[in-house]
Amino acid sequence: MKSLIACLIIAIVLPLGQPAHAAGIPTIDVANLAESIRSNIQRGVQWGKEMAMKATQMDMESLLAKMGIQNDNNLMANNIVRRAKAMQDIQNLEVLEMSAPDDDACSTLAASNLSGQLAVVNERSLESRSREETLFQTAGRNTEDGLVTDTDLKRQTALELFEVCAALQPDGVDAGEGQELYTSLCTEPGLLMGVGTTDVYTPEQQRAADNLVRLIAGPTPTTLESVGVTDGDSPAALRKRMSDMRRLAYRKLVFNSLNAVAETRRNYSNSSNLFALQKFVDERYGDPNWLAKIGNVDGSAKNDDMPSEVQRKMAVMIAFQVHLDLLRYKQSLRVEGLQAADLALQLTPIGMEMR
Repeated sequence: MKSLIACLIIAIVLPLGQPAHAAGIPTIDVANLAESIRSNIQRGVQWGKEMAMKATQMDMESLLAKMGIQNDNNLMANNIVRRAKAMQDIQNLEVLEMSAPDDDACSTLAASNLSGQLAVVNERSLESRSREETLFQTAGRNTEDGLVTDTDLKRQTALELFEVCAALQPDGVDAGEGQELYTSLCTEPGLLMGVGTTDVYTPEQQRAADNLVRLIAGPTPTTLESVGVTDGDSPAALRKRMSDMRRLAYRKLVFNSLNAVAETRRNYSNSSNLFALQKFVDERYGDPNWLAKIGNVDGSAKNDDMPSEVQRKMAVMIAFQVHLDLLRYKQSLRVEGLQAADLALQLTPIGMEMR
């Protein structure tokens, strides 16, 4: 404001300091002077207004610039915060997805536990039956009255076997008199191959399978040629002992191998080793709903398996495949042993030892 007043004073005084000479006498044009002063005042006021407006405009532009920068900063900060929040939410979802338990976890653990328990029981059962077979082949030959003949021992064993097998008849079969042994379950090899039976033997099928194994391996004790031999060091006596040992070994080999097959369906608390394996497969590959969930085509998105769940199921199936490979390897060893024994028997028949 002070600068505006100073400009007005200068505009008024400057004209007064300039003398007008008319015939040597100073003169003043009052009308022109007044008009000039008014014009100068108006221009000064206008100039002041313009300067004030420019100053105001500069202040406004500076303020707007500051506000724009602040808005940009706020927008950028908000974008960073929202992006970080979104990334955190995505990470939390990924962690939640990866930590979500497999919906088949309970059945998988139950199947694994059952299979492990049955494997132990099967192994013990096979060992026990092998010992029983050894006792069956060697016991009862000596009594207080002297040596029991093979004929009497075999007759007694055969009668006991006939009595048991005659009572084991298939469902719905009415065997005629004297035909019970020929229609008996003891003569059904399908019991070992899974024909006409389930994955778990019934009590009748289990007894029939045990007697079927004995029928195939040898229903009566093996005749031991070396029993009662007095000249134990003679070549003939040694040959008889060798033949008896080989005969017993081959019979036990067949007996144990057939028992291993029957053991897969042996009933333990309404379950068996084969039943546990089949149940595991049926609950997965045999279940269309399970396959639909894996393929995300079950019609309900909430039931679909997430990628992490599918990976867990894949890991379980791979482990199950490894378990089956181990069982297959054990079976191949048994088959290889039988084939090697058969080859050895062809090369050296029983009775041809030490020749």
